[in-house]
Amino acid sequence: MKKNLIYQHSGQYAQEHDELKQYFASFNALRDCKEAIEQAIADHYHDNRLNDGGAREVIAQFGLERTMYVLAATVQAKDSDGRIDQDNKAWARAFPLVVDVDTFGRDRTKELELYRAHPGLIDLFVHEVRDEAAISRPVYRGTFDQAKEAGEVPEYRTSLRVNKLCQREIEQAVTEGWDGTHVDPDAVKGVLERFGPERLSYVLANTVQQKEWEDRFSGANVSWAKTVPMHISPEKRTSCIVNSHPAKLDDFISTARQEMGRMDKERGQSVKVKRPSVRKKLSEKADTSATPKPPGKSKAKGQDR
Repeated sequence: MKKNLIYQHSGQYAQEHDELKQYFASFNALRDCKEAIEQAIADHYHDNRLNDGGAREVIAQFGLERTMYVLAATVQAKDSDGRIDQDNKAWARAFPLVVDVDTFGRDRTKELELYRAHPGLIDLFVHEVRDEAAISRPVYRGTFDQAKEAGEVPEYRTSLRVNKLCQREIEQAVTEGWDGTHVDPDAVKGVLERFGPERLSYVLANTVQQKEWEDRFSGANVSWAKTVPMHISPEKRTSCIVNSHPAKLDDFISTARQEMGRMDKERGQSVKVKRPSVRKKLSEKADTSATPKPPGKSKAKGQDR
């Protein structure tokens, strides 16, 4: 279902262009997504906390675009609700929803509004989905003041939340992947593939830098961590410190560094393969210029006299 595109026109347009089948298939999928979100919030709310897994489950089934569409429609409909923060409201207002008013003047987009979930939980779920969308983006490398001056405070805050999410998943990978002597390399690769080398390096290096008193980190990992630039003061980076056992985390860092080094090596080899040889180019040019031209039909000098 997540591979099916959202129909980008109203029902009236679909009727006029004989595309009602595509319209209803898309609209019904949006309503199914709405119900799935409500169910995910109910299933993942425990002990006054909304767990991260619900957003990933819905996205896996319906895709990121459809999930965000339903949430944007919901937040727009609840624009006056103070339990949804201004950042999510601004995001929802900017989201391109289709104007879908039927012949009776009813806005069909309002049928996508979540009403079986508490607005405060909807707000948390929106943040989780937006964080999932931001995982592939680069780490925000400026301070809050710089972000404010550039009008990029939402990007700054989203990057901080994704850093926190990365930290939690590192902790989970260390706990679940520990076999008694080492962290399972597949667990390390899973976090690396999900968050990418830049963000994983940022969170790991930040942790080592913040725990400079910890002697259970290897000298090689401490030296590596110092090479990763932070650009933000230490007191602003306390929200994404990995709290796993230092010896286990050190093993995780070593495995992650090995895997990132392998990725860099493969990337460098692919670049070398793709780049044409300058020597080969010059050789081909020389061969072309040395090849004799076929005899032409031009007349010899003085022939037409």
